[in-house]
Amino acid sequence: MMVVKRKRIVKSVKKAVTKTKANSRVKTKVSEKKEHFTEAQELQPTIEQISEYIQTRAYYIWKQMDKPGNKDLDIWIKAEKQIMIQLKKK
Repeated sequence: MMVVKRKRIVKSVKKAVTKTKANSRVKTKVSEKKEHFTEAQELQPTIEQISEYIQTRAYYIWKQMDKPGNKDLDIWIKAEKQIMIQLKKK
């Protein structure tokens, strides 16, 4: 009787250890994926951020060109190209 109880206890402990190991492997994989996802998010700015970068760059180009009044679209396109080149390099 004691041997049977002991075997059951050993068996249940082994199951618990196996489950714990499996859970830790899953948690590790999940945390690795979260880190990878976070890194990818940092590398890829949102559309709003890109628009803000372009707007800021266009402002500095406009200022550099002595604030012309009729070159808005040209300046915006130039800023957009510069920002896209910078983002592709990253």
